[in-house]
Amino acid sequence: MKKLLIVLLAFCVIGTGYFALSRDAADTGPKELTVLSWDDYIGPNTISDFEKETGATVTYEVIKSNEEALARMKSNPGVYDVIVVSDYMVDIIKAEGGAKMLNKKSLKNLANIGDAFRGKYFDEKMEVSVPYAFGTTGFAVNTKYVKQNVKTEIISWKELSKPEYKGKIAMIDDMRYVLGSVLMELGYSPNTVDPEEIAAAVDLLKSVMPNVAKITESSPIDLIVNENVWVAYAWSGDILQMHTQNAAIEYKIPDYGSLTFLDNMLIPADAPHSDLAHRYIDFILQPEVSAAITEEIQYGNPNVAAMSMISPEIRESPMVFAAEETMAKLEYIKDIGDDIALYEEAWESIKQ
Repeated sequence: MKKLLIVLLAFCVIGTGYFALSRDAADTGPKELTVLSWDDYIGPNTISDFEKETGATVTYEVIKSNEEALARMKSNPGVYDVIVVSDYMVDIIKAEGGAKMLNKKSLKNLANIGDAFRGKYFDEKMEVSVPYAFGTTGFAVNTKYVKQNVKTEIISWKELSKPEYKGKIAMIDDMRYVLGSVLMELGYSPNTVDPEEIAAAVDLLKSVMPNVAKITESSPIDLIVNENVWVAYAWSGDILQMHTQNAAIEYKIPDYGSLTFLDNMLIPADAPHSDLAHRYIDFILQPEVSAAITEEIQYGNPNVAAMSMISPEIRESPMVFAAEETMAKLEYIKDIGDDIALYEEAWESIKQ
């Protein structure tokens, strides 16, 4: 019996040592992190600084829409560790069980997120997502050409259907935000599932398409900065970057309003490196890291601890932090379930 007990104890020690060794081997082995996010949406040194701090190797892959992010997650299971998507897409991924519950004990900098960005409909308790940046959509207008050739201060989709804009328009390849804006101009909800209302939006947008030089997979920054086009429908931060490179470019939100978004970081349920993913998110939440990202991408920052580190030019810009009267005219895109097929069909018909 004594010998048997010794053997059993030895087996337990060996077994314990095996599991400990396996765990340690995983922790001390090559560290890899794969991030899925947007183009031009990170600081110049964010990734390299994180790699230096952790010894990890980061792969940063780019998406052009929230729908693409969802498709990439589903077609590449067990690949992505952190993804950055907008509010309504967090709602979809969470509902489908595709997001990992956050270990908030590992996110020591989570308190830096301001109260205004908590309690949102898509993740009220921040159980699976952490706010990253926010912004709006609208029109980048090269006032030098528009005022001179068209002589108008009013920008709308109807205005852009005029022949004077032939070949002088660009827009992002994002069906929900483009169609949403057109729907708002017609007085409809950007989240409508009424086929007749969506058809009306298609008709208006098709009247604009002969004037569209390009629907861009990423940002149309180069097209308008280099003055190949006069007007671009794009993201607010990208438009501020355009203005920085060409002072004649101004940001216009139509009188009828526009769309806003809050992008968030989340960890897929099948993320292969969950611990490192938490460390990455917490790294991004550091005030100096977060501020440096804002300085580069020029989108609004939900990190209140970072605000004092952001330059006054950006912190006080209405293009980054919209005024209250502007905010009152902004709406969120929301999940519309299977009715998304209406938008997919509409968008394909426009792009043909």
